[in-house]
Amino acid sequence: MGDSLNNMTKTGQDIRFLKNYINNYSKHFKKVYIFSYGKNEVVVGLPTNVFIIENNLGLHRYIYALLLPLIQLKYIKELNVLRSFHISGALPAFFIKLFFKKPYVFNYAYNYEKFSKIEGKLFQSNLFKIVNKPICLFADRIISANKIIHNYIGQKSEYIPNGVDITLFSPKKTKNKFTKIIAVGRLEKQKNYFQMLDSIKPLNIDLTIIGSGSQKEKILAYAKKNNI
Repeated sequence: MGDSLNNMTKTGQDIRFLKNYINNYSKHFKKVYIFSYGKNEVVVGLPTNVFIIENNLGLHRYIYALLLPLIQLKYIKELNVLRSFHISGALPAFFIKLFFKKPYVFNYAYNYEKFSKIEGKLFQSNLFKIVNKPICLFADRIISANKIIHNYIGQKSEYIPNGVDITLFSPKKTKNKFTKIIAVGRLEKQKNYFQMLDSIKPLNIDLTIIGSGSQKEKILAYAKKNNI
């Protein structure tokens, strides 16, 4: 919910999204529509049967999520199946299934209600609490990222854990005296970087953290205070 290809380009997720999802979908479907929350999308190298459907009205993500089935009705009517991302991203798919009987699949990565509460986002946490059951109930298939979620979802679950592209990332022998670790992610409470810092303190490890977020200064201060 709220994402766009322009935003994915800024955060470096565009290559993975296009390579692992869109390019594969384009080979198996006559047409692929990407429903974006952004507008003025600039994407180079899209397959010829892939089309970006933009939020041309510039509506807020919550409003657009509710109205998308009506605003993009002519595209919705053509669909055979929807692939959504996470509980929030599945909200439009839920309404499309409800009113137009189109099947949808989405991925359930973690406990959304719990982690929103950890980050102090009480509105989001309550929203997840309300929409979680109906979205899961109406989904035709749910991709679970771990065994806990897989067991929680039950029969509708397809267990597909998060993977690593080993053509890009593979271990190499090195003569470095230090073990080097790179952590990439949002600098938010949910990611618990302080536990990582505590874990490496007694070890001979060089840690590089890549990311941005509200806890950046707290993480730097904690590392300095604990001589990490």
